[in-house]
Amino acid sequence: MASIVAATPPTLSDWAGEWMGFSSFTLKPKTVASYESLLKSRTMPTFGTSALTEVDGLMIRRWVAAMSGGGLSASRIRQAHSLLRQLFGSAMECGLIDHNPCDGVRLPASGAPRDLVP
Repeated sequence: MASIVAATPPTLSDWAGEWMGFSSFTLKPKTVASYESLLKSRTMPTFGTSALTEVDGLMIRRWVAAMSGGGLSASRIRQAHSLLRQLFGSAMECGLIDHNPCDGVRLPASGAPRDLVP
């Protein structure tokens, strides 16, 4: 049986669309809506046109730092990173990439105590 190999690796946008197609039926509608929002607002503007094989750990670290520097909450940053990590993890399982560039990326602590004003 012949196998079909893509001539060029898919972009993150293409892969995210495919991934949502085969993953969304296992998710609650609210989760699907949250993922779609994260993809549209946080992930695709930065990585959407990049081939899966082009995204590296440094790019992910810079993305996390930019979100943090832009005032995005630690919780939302962690959610965006988690979704991106799932996308790359599934791409690895499907043989499209050989490592997950999200691995080892440090994230802001969730629920960190805030400075109190007396």
